[in-house]
Amino acid sequence: MSWEKVRLEALCTKITDGTHKTPRYVETGIRFLSAKNVGKGYLDFSGCKYITEEEHAQLKKGVSRKLAM
Repeated sequence: MSWEKVRLEALCTKITDGTHKTPRYVETGIRFLSAKNVGKGYLDFSGCKYITEEEHAQLKKGVSRKLAM
C-alpha cells in the first residue's frame, strides 16, 4: 500500500503536548500517540498504545479547558 504525504494540519484539528500523567492503557480503543511515535517526517504506529473512549473524553476536556485560558 502506498501512502500519500500530507501535512499534519490537513489531518488534525488540534495538536497539543498532551497529558502529563500516564493514562491507563487498554488492549483496544483509541490510539494514544506519544513522542515515541513521532519520527522525522513520519508517524510510527508500531507499538502504539490505546486508551478507552472515557479516558479520551477526559483528556480532551482537559485540553479544551487549557486552551480556553
